[in-house]
Amino acid sequence: MNKLIVTADDLGFSPSVNGAIIEANKNGVLTAASLMVNMPFAEQAAELVSNETPKLGLGLHVCLTSGKPVSHPSEVPLLVNRNGDFCRSFPSLLSLLNFSSARKKEAARAQVEKEILAQFDKMRRFVRQYNLVFDHLDSHQHIHFIPGIDVAVWRVFDEWNNELRDKSTPPIILRRPVEIFGTRQRMKSRFSKYFPGGLAKKMILTKLSEDSIQMNNRSDVLFPGYFGILETGKMNASAWESAMSVFETLPVFKETMSGESVRVAELNLHPSMDANIDSRCCCSKADRKFHQSPFRRQEFETLISSATVDLLAQYNIETTDFGKL
Repeated sequence: MNKLIVTADDLGFSPSVNGAIIEANKNGVLTAASLMVNMPFAEQAAELVSNETPKLGLGLHVCLTSGKPVSHPSEVPLLVNRNGDFCRSFPSLLSLLNFSSARKKEAARAQVEKEILAQFDKMRRFVRQYNLVFDHLDSHQHIHFIPGIDVAVWRVFDEWNNELRDKSTPPIILRRPVEIFGTRQRMKSRFSKYFPGGLAKKMILTKLSEDSIQMNNRSDVLFPGYFGILETGKMNASAWESAMSVFETLPVFKETMSGESVRVAELNLHPSMDANIDSRCCCSKADRKFHQSPFRRQEFETLISSATVDLLAQYNIETTDFGKL
């Protein structure tokens, strides 16, 4: 049995992204979305989901690299610039939290925890105010396994699972963004697209996630497979075909009562209807460039295409969401 969770990141980033995600869930194969609660259009997104797609599973998309913090900037000075905007990239956060002086590292880790908990509190407010489904946890640019960030993320993971949810509901799922190649043929056919950025990200994220799971004694946590690192932002029809063709090489996620093996993976996209960015949007230069890429529209089109439905049927893959795992 093969099950695919189709997730769109960056909900709340802009009206264009919000519209694409709502449309792709209503009239396409999208089954989940990750909300950037620190972005100006996060509440618009929460209202849209509540009114138009109330069963859409939402995740907290922890963000420390773009936009403004939920905390007051004065409370997280090591993470923001003079304008109060997040100013650090993945490498910069990794360096700050692990290779600074002991005093600076301790202060930075405390500020990161404060901000992540503030984002979690805002997500919790949205969930209760708009009666939303909160079923997964991930982060912008996959920062959540960086040492010094992972501890706060694991805390949110445990708090929501142990204290805040009804015990009759499934636990939230944490994304482990470690993509497998699957077959030598896939590697050979996609190498020019993977190299060098995708391969570098894959190696770094694999190492960081493995270390975090070991250091935090979380080997008991189940993680679905993942597609989306090697061709981030370029999950067009060809990339879908490549990923689905190696689905059977994924490790078994669980066994059913009847003994049937279940393979589960998340396919991660960043859809948008157009390249326009509202003037009220506050984001990093890297995000602005990424969101203006024409591939964003292509990713949206794959989500509402009948060809995608046919492809999933061809490989005997059913779409699902995190809450059904």
